Amino acid sequence: MIYGSDNVVKKFAYWKTQAAGSNGSDALVLFIDVIIEIRKDMGNQNTKMNMDDLLGMLIIDYESYKKKLIEDMQASHPHVASSSR
Repeated sequence: MIYGSDNVVKKFAYWKTQAAGSNGSDALVLFIDVIIEIRKDMGNQNTKMNMDDLLGMLIIDYESYKKKLIEDMQASHPHVASSSR
C-alpha cells in the first residue's frame, strides 16, 4: 500500500507484519484498525464506526462468530476485557 496518509501506511505495515505470526482473530482486529484509519484519511475524522460495526458488515453471521473472536482475543491478550471490544 503506497497511497494514503502516513498513519494509514503505518497501520497497514503493522497489520502485515503482525498478521503473519498471529491467530486469525488478532489479524482480523488489526485489519479493522487499518479500515478505520482509511476512513479517517478519507475525511471521516470523527467516525463512530467501531470493530463490531465493520466486522458485522464483513462477516456473514457475525453474531455467531463474535463469541469465538472474543474468546480468541482473551486467550491472546488476557489483559483485554471482553467489554473493551
